[in-house]
Amino acid sequence: MIKISKTYQIVTYESAEHGEAAEHGFMFESEGYTFRELVRLMREYNNPSCSPASGGVYEWLSNDASIDYTTGDETIESIHYSTDNEPNKAKYWRKAMACAGLIKGVTQ
Repeated sequence: MIKISKTYQIVTYESAEHGEAAEHGFMFESEGYTFRELVRLMREYNNPSCSPASGGVYEWLSNDASIDYTTGDETIESIHYSTDNEPNKAKYWRKAMACAGLIKGVTQ
């Protein structure tokens, strides 16, 4: 199992004026996923924090913002490699990113 954490941030019109999120936090921390589940999740959260993505454990993946059209609030969720993983699990984060098609030119 590879442990990941999921975070969220909500940006309102008011908070955007100040360049920050109105609310942010963890949805869950250090939840275990199989390799296959992680690849599937990475295909949904397909916006890497770095461009180009390299598969480093410091990178996270975000989904497209969901917008509340009544308030204009935007919610973005992100998945992160958990620091609670055993050191040998880091290679699987990179391999999962490659399998999800997020790292270009990498042999799986």
